[in-house]
Amino acid sequence: MPSSLEKKLQSWGANVAEQIVRAAIRGAGPMKGAVEVTEEHLAQYADDREEAVQRLIAPHVRMAAGSGFLTGLGGVVTLPVTIPAALAGLYVFGARTSAGIAHLRGYDVESEDVRSAVLISLLGSGRTEILRGLRCGVSPGCSCVRGSDDRDR
Repeated sequence: MPSSLEKKLQSWGANVAEQIVRAAIRGAGPMKGAVEVTEEHLAQYADDREEAVQRLIAPHVRMAAGSGFLTGLGGVVTLPVTIPAALAGLYVFGARTSAGIAHLRGYDVESEDVRSAVLISLLGSGRTEILRGLRCGVSPGCSCVRGSDDRDR
């Protein structure tokens, strides 16, 4: 049975994950949401979805690299603030990229399956190994999670 602290941490983690996905899909403040950004790319590249995907990825990689550079500018004194902020930004950019690609592929980014897949994409290449150890109701073989690693089917 989980302790009170474990329950609070699980609740906090779920809340953070929801905020990341919401900010990535719908936007937050001056940052545009995934659908808006991908529609702009699609219009710019004459409805060529593959080119739009490639052009969506490139600026997000640059933004992630730039946030890492900016994290170090303040020196050791600012690291307790800048590292969590940079990580949050990195996760939002990664989630927005994943959601944007899903939108370009024709998926509804507001659906629970796609939102779950966006979160799982943030886990990186070890996603199936992590999911194998969890009893979360999502199997690595399901179509919303499956990537290049289909060994579990």
